[in-house]
Amino acid sequence: MTALLRATASLTLDESTGTARLEVLRTFDLLRRELSERLCEADGVFAGYDVIEFAGPKAPGCDDIFRVRATLLHDSGKLHRVEYVAEVEATGEAGRAEVFVRGVGVTLTPGRAARGS
Repeated sequence: MTALLRATASLTLDESTGTARLEVLRTFDLLRRELSERLCEADGVFAGYDVIEFAGPKAPGCDDIFRVRATLLHDSGKLHRVEYVAEVEATGEAGRAEVFVRGVGVTLTPGRAARGS
């Protein structure tokens, strides 16, 4: 069994709130690549999300801070499944965060399976 792997990042928007979802998804991909590199020394190929929920409490503002994390759920050698969560913490409300985006995605690692690692 693979030990729990987690990658985290903080994100602050510098543009309009219309880009918040896009920036969170980009950050999910950066964290996906980081976990894949740590697991098998390769980026792997993103196969998509099994689940993706844009359940934001409100439209985040430019001053809001996102806490983004990716947690390994399963690793079979050929692929790994990762849970992604982005929470938004409103400025001036430290310690109080609400889920903005949550998802579960799969990364394929066919070269790793061929090497037998």
